[in-house]
Amino acid sequence: MNNTAGLSDTGKLIISGYIQPYRRIFVLQDVLDITTELIKLLELHGDCPSILMTMKDEESANLRIIRESLARITLKEHTYCVTLNLINSLKNEYPDYHVHIPGAVVTALAHDIGKIPDVIDSFSDTREHPVISARKLRDMFAGKNEIFTDKVIRAIESHHSQSNNSFTRMLQHADRKARETELLKLSQNSKIAPLSSWFSLEDFYKRLDPHINFAKGAFGWKAFSFRGVIYCRPDLIYKIVKDLCVEFYIIDLMFLDESALEKAIDRIVSHLRDHDMIPDQLKANRFTQKYILKTYATHATRSYNAILTPLKPVGFYNMSELESRKIGFLETIKSVSRA
Repeated sequence: MNNTAGLSDTGKLIISGYIQPYRRIFVLQDVLDITTELIKLLELHGDCPSILMTMKDEESANLRIIRESLARITLKEHTYCVTLNLINSLKNEYPDYHVHIPGAVVTALAHDIGKIPDVIDSFSDTREHPVISARKLRDMFAGKNEIFTDKVIRAIESHHSQSNNSFTRMLQHADRKARETELLKLSQNSKIAPLSSWFSLEDFYKRLDPHINFAKGAFGWKAFSFRGVIYCRPDLIYKIVKDLCVEFYIIDLMFLDESALEKAIDRIVSHLRDHDMIPDQLKANRFTQKYILKTYATHATRSYNAILTPLKPVGFYNMSELESRKIGFLETIKSVSRA
């Protein structure tokens, strides 16, 4: 792979910086030819959008809010960025990272080849790009090192799914980091910053206030107070912080990818817990709790199940005023207990 004429600058960088120096390892693991083939595939067909414009693909559905923007990034540009990110993570994770370079390069280069139109057309029974990418790469491997193949294929198939596999999670992180970098490039006045640097307890509680003890029927409420605790539906917490994220021009894929909703709520609750705003009734490893709400009306007792997140009230809340808002269903709640 010495002839790099006609390749993009990033393609040349990957070859000169991460393939040629480790050529012997690529040869020993019998993947140099596949690596070359993948780069040729991306250089030839990688000018297509980096995201599929169809709700039949899970990633496209989850990122529908920013799908139009990401379509302006080419597949080649996105893939090379993921490749560099994954290699950098590898260096930080493994002292003997050079042994793992071929696996990382092949995995990153191939993880989204299922978005190439010609490749999609050859697997017409699905529109899920991780599945198509994995199938295409397996065809390319054609009987090579099975241990290497299985590790790479597993990571590619699962790179948009929940996984406990460390290598898959590294690929997911590299992919997410690339997307945030791309959005930063496309967005004016935006920045990437950790939640702790921009999240404001005061802003959060001010936005929470209008939702507390307002209800439309037994199921139209979002939050209520009871014996000094604010019980919230977790999706309300998510929406408030997501709105703050947008207003502060923060790029955080956790608030743009609908599949990451639970992770986002977990992160928010962890941050609130760090500021002593989570009651002890919520266990340290939880961000929601199942509760039984008991109500009394016309001499009858009824029970309702609800998944909620308990919060301590902030100092500027007037709890008497909050309680006086209650009408209808919320006014009939007589006990709240963990299920």
